[in-house]
Amino acid sequence: VFQALELTGCDLQLKMESLQSAAIRSDRQIAHFRHGMRSIEGSIDMELAVGGCDQLLEAALAGTWGTLSAGVRKLAVGTQMQSFSLERAFTDVGQYDLFTGCVVNTLDLSLQPSKIATAKFGLLGQDCMPMQATAYSTTVENYAGNEPLDAFSGALKVGGTAIAVVTGLDIKLNNGRKGQGVLGSRHTPAIFEGKSDVTGSATVMFQDSAVYNRFVNETETAIDMTMTDVNGADYQRHVLPRVKFSTGNFNVPAEGPVIVTMDFQALWDSVTGTNYYIERTNA
Repeated sequence: VFQALELTGCDLQLKMESLQSAAIRSDRQIAHFRHGMRSIEGSIDMELAVGGCDQLLEAALAGTWGTLSAGVRKLAVGTQMQSFSLERAFTDVGQYDLFTGCVVNTLDLSLQPSKIATAKFGLLGQDCMPMQATAYSTTVENYAGNEPLDAFSGALKVGGTAIAVVTGLDIKLNNGRKGQGVLGSRHTPAIFEGKSDVTGSATVMFQDSAVYNRFVNETETAIDMTMTDVNGADYQRHVLPRVKFSTGNFNVPAEGPVIVTMDFQALWDSVTGTNYYIERTNA
């Protein structure tokens, strides 16, 4: 069963290494060229929505959505790498291809004022089936997401305190996954797991020293972003329970607010047992 997605962009590609003959010839020319290792690389871009990309978020965090509790489900970084196939359909010309053995290697979330919240899923895969005139998928479920979320319909907390001076928040997850070539095969036998590395950046209007001094004093803190659905009831919440700021760079313009760019590193938290988790209502 395939799940339809609402995308804003897709650049998935079949990559082939090239094998070129090094033979020395009197005519100076290359006479032999072959295709080598095959792999899938690229990304798909989506707008964040409650229920809209649950399967991809699971694949990115290597976890599973928990059972419903008080109307809320939770997904935390885990160790269960998930692989899947993705079909790309060019319906206007009736052509379809299928990417197999795909995993989510990276996740980039961007939350900016007066903009829809976005997610970029960086993918790795094993291989691609040839283009054909009929769909590879036989059963496709409809897109299941709510309206897109935005960054101003909700609340941002740093260290448990709601603040309204953050002008942007980016969260980046890198799983460090990779393939490995083997003799006798054109593609990796599997995608191999790496380390969950969650980083990010916040841009903050300099109003007082409260947030900046968390960098100066190497103070561990939590970042907690909740985005509320337009229906006023559903929401999606992204929590980094233990982070350290690694930079505090000032931009002092001739006019306008002073902006501080503060990069951060998320760390494993002993209370929640994870460096990153997501909650959402059961939309």
